[in-house]
Amino acid sequence: MSSDFETYELDFGTLTADITNKIGRIPKLAGEEKTQLVLNVDKQLEEVRELLEQMDLEVREIPIQSRGMYSSRLKSYKQEMEKLEKDFLRETDANLGKSSRILTSMLRRIIQNRILVFILGAIILLTIILAMYFNLRGH
Repeated sequence: MSSDFETYELDFGTLTADITNKIGRIPKLAGEEKTQLVLNVDKQLEEVRELLEQMDLEVREIPIQSRGMYSSRLKSYKQEMEKLEKDFLRETDANLGKSSRILTSMLRRIIQNRILVFILGAIILLTIILAMYFNLRGH
């Protein structure tokens, strides 16, 4: 049974190294390539979760005298998984923050443009009314 656990450990190490590499590449990409990488990392994180579940099941079947060592290793792997998830969220949330700032500035400009259009419309309307008043008053 411990050989299964060790096989899972090797898979865990390979997957987490690949995920770490991809998370580091996310900020450098844009567009469709970035979207694909984010989806790929999300899928790999799900694989790691399943792998940790398998490791947890293996630990439960290991004899009690050896279980402590494997339990502590599993706990360490779970902490590493949490760190990977936080790093992934940080990289994807950074892009959301940037998008939010862009949208906010766009909305601000739209409001400014509307106010400007209303002011110009009021000035034009006032000019037309004054022109008509002075034109009719003169006759």
